[in-house]
Amino acid sequence: MADVNKKSIVAKERWKNKKYRNMMMKVLKKNWENLKGNQINKGRKLTEEHKIKIRSYRHTEEAKSKIRGRRPANYIDGRSKLVGPGRYGDDWFKIRMLVYARDKFACQDCGITMNEYGRVLDVHHKIPFLVSFDNSLKNLITLCRPCHMRIEKNLIKKQQVEV
Repeated sequence: MADVNKKSIVAKERWKNKKYRNMMMKVLKKNWENLKGNQINKGRKLTEEHKIKIRSYRHTEEAKSKIRGRRPANYIDGRSKLVGPGRYGDDWFKIRMLVYARDKFACQDCGITMNEYGRVLDVHHKIPFLVSFDNSLKNLITLCRPCHMRIEKNLIKKQQVEV
C-alpha cells in the first residue's frame, strides 16, 4: 500500500513540471486523438480472472427479486388504472375547468400560476379516485406537476405502510 502512495506522490510531482506535462500531453494527443469511448482497450483479451470477477458482479434471480419487489412501487390493490377521457367520467372536462377557476389557475401547494408554469396544471384527487370514486369539488385541488408527483409519492408510501 505504501508503494502505491509513493508512486502517486512521485507522479504528482512529475506533473508539476511544465516540460514533463507538455511532453505527456503531446504523446496523449498524438496517440489517442481519434479514440472514442472505450477504444483504448479495444482488441484486448480479458484474462480468466477478470472474466470471473465480472461474472461475480451479476445479480442472482433472488437478488433481482429483492431489488424489484413483488409489484411496482405505485401498485395499489390490483385496481385498474385506466387512462383516457372515460377514466374520471364523462363530465371530467367540465369539473376540471371548475376546479381551475376556483383555484384561480394556480398550484395550491407552491402558488405558481398556469401562465408562469407554461403547461397545463394537474387536478389532484385528495382521496384517490380509485378509492372514493368522488369527483366533487371538495375532493379536488389544482397542482403543478412537481407538487403533484411529490404528493402522490407520499400518498403511495402511506398506503404501503398501512397495508
